[in-house]
Amino acid sequence: MRSYHLESFGAVEGIVLRDRGGPRPEPAGPTGIVVALRAASLNKRDLLILERRYPLPAAPGVVPLSDGAGEVVAVGRR
Repeated sequence: MRSYHLESFGAVEGIVLRDRGGPRPEPAGPTGIVVALRAASLNKRDLLILERRYPLPAAPGVVPLSDGAGEVVAVGRR
């Protein structure tokens, strides 16, 4: 599985694509879902996070992208 992660602050280059390998993720709890993203966007919120101007703190390693489109590939069991 590949995903973008915040590696450093200041510029868009701080968002890095990583290959995580390992098993496919499972839904987190009974109401969780897993989405295979087909497209993601970098929006104003993401740029504020990079500039450390977003009200909530972000730590390196977090997946910062907040908008995306894809296919639900797994749902939690109720």
